[in-house]
Amino acid sequence: MFVFDEAFDHNATNLQIYQRTAKSLVNFTLNAGKATCFAYGQTGSGKTYTMMGPGGGKQQQDGLYALAAADIFAQVSGASITAAIVRASYARQTGG
Repeated sequence: MFVFDEAFDHNATNLQIYQRTAKSLVNFTLNAGKATCFAYGQTGSGKTYTMMGPGGGKQQQDGLYALAAADIFAQVSGASITAAIVRASYARQTGG
Protein backbone atom coordinates (compact mmCIF):
# COMPACT_ATOMS: atom_id res chain seq x y z
CA MET A 1 0.00 0.00 0.00
CA PHE A 2 1.19 3.52 -0.80
CA VAL A 3 0.22 6.67 1.06
CA PHE A 4 0.66 10.09 -0.56
CA ASP A 5 0.83 13.45 1.16
CA GLU A 6 -0.05 15.23 -2.06
CA ALA A 7 -0.72 14.47 -5.71
CA PHE A 8 -0.57 16.97 -8.58
CA ASP A 9 -2.04 16.87 -12.04
CA HIS A 10 -0.50 18.12 -15.29
CA ASN A 11 -1.78 21.67 -14.69
CA ALA A 12 0.31 22.19 -11.54
CA THR A 13 3.28 24.52 -11.93
CA ASN A 14 6.68 23.83 -10.40
CA LEU A 15 6.14 26.85 -8.14
CA GLN A 16 2.87 25.39 -6.84
CA ILE A 17 4.57 22.05 -6.22
CA TYR A 18 7.49 23.77 -4.46
CA GLN A 19 5.18 25.78 -2.22
CA ARG A 20 3.22 22.65 -1.22
CA THR A 21 6.21 20.32 -0.76
CA ALA A 22 9.78 21.63 -0.47
CA LYS A 23 9.27 25.16 0.90
CA SER A 24 8.56 23.84 4.39
CA LEU A 25 11.77 21.76 4.14
CA VAL A 26 13.76 24.90 3.33
CA ASN A 27 12.29 26.70 6.35
CA PHE A 28 13.07 23.69 8.54
CA THR A 29 16.71 23.54 7.41
CA LEU A 30 17.17 27.26 8.06
CA ASN A 31 16.27 26.50 11.67
CA ALA A 32 19.09 23.93 12.04
CA GLY A 33 17.15 20.97 10.66
CA LYS A 34 18.17 18.53 7.93
CA ALA A 35 15.87 17.55 5.08
CA THR A 36 15.68 15.62 1.83
CA CYS A 37 13.47 16.29 -1.17
CA PHE A 38 13.08 13.00 -3.00
CA ALA A 39 11.35 12.40 -6.33
CA TYR A 40 10.39 8.86 -7.26
CA GLY A 41 8.32 7.62 -10.12
CA GLN A 42 7.94 5.94 -13.46
CA THR A 43 10.14 6.91 -16.39
CA GLY A 44 8.62 9.87 -18.19
CA SER A 45 6.45 10.95 -15.27
CA GLY A 46 8.10 14.38 -14.91
CA LYS A 47 10.59 13.95 -12.08
CA THR A 48 13.49 15.68 -13.86
CA TYR A 49 11.23 18.43 -15.18
CA THR A 50 9.90 19.14 -11.70
CA MET A 51 13.26 19.00 -9.94
CA MET A 52 15.42 20.69 -12.60
CA GLY A 53 12.98 22.71 -14.71
CA PRO A 54 12.54 22.47 -18.47
CA GLY A 55 15.50 22.61 -20.81
CA GLY A 56 16.00 23.29 -24.48
CA GLY A 57 14.37 26.73 -24.63
CA LYS A 58 10.95 25.59 -23.47
CA GLN A 59 8.76 27.80 -21.30
CA GLN A 60 10.75 29.29 -18.44
CA GLN A 61 9.83 27.59 -15.19
CA ASP A 62 12.44 26.95 -12.52
CA GLY A 63 12.63 23.52 -10.98
CA LEU A 64 12.43 22.80 -7.26
CA TYR A 65 16.23 22.97 -6.86
CA ALA A 66 16.42 26.52 -8.25
CA LEU A 67 13.35 27.63 -6.30
CA ALA A 68 14.80 26.24 -3.06
CA ALA A 69 18.20 27.85 -3.69
CA ALA A 70 16.60 31.24 -4.38
CA ASP A 71 14.50 30.92 -1.23
CA ILE A 72 17.50 29.91 0.91
CA PHE A 73 19.69 32.79 -0.25
CA ALA A 74 16.85 35.32 0.01
CA GLN A 75 16.20 34.29 3.61
CA VAL A 76 19.89 34.15 4.55
CA SER A 77 20.62 37.55 3.01
CA GLY A 78 17.66 39.08 4.84
CA ALA A 79 18.72 37.70 8.22
CA SER A 80 20.51 39.82 10.79
CA ILE A 81 23.68 37.73 10.82
CA THR A 82 27.20 38.65 9.84
CA ALA A 83 28.18 35.41 8.10
CA ALA A 84 26.52 32.25 6.86
CA ILE A 85 27.66 29.01 5.30
CA VAL A 86 25.18 27.32 3.00
CA ARG A 87 25.82 23.68 2.07
CA ALA A 88 23.71 21.64 -0.27
CA SER A 89 24.15 18.49 -2.29
CA TYR A 90 22.46 16.96 -5.30
CA ALA A 91 22.39 13.32 -6.29
CA ARG A 92 20.67 11.65 -9.18
CA GLN A 93 20.38 7.91 -9.30
CA THR A 94 19.13 6.06 -12.32
CA GLY A 95 19.19 2.41 -13.10
CA GLY A 96 17.35 -0.49 -14.38
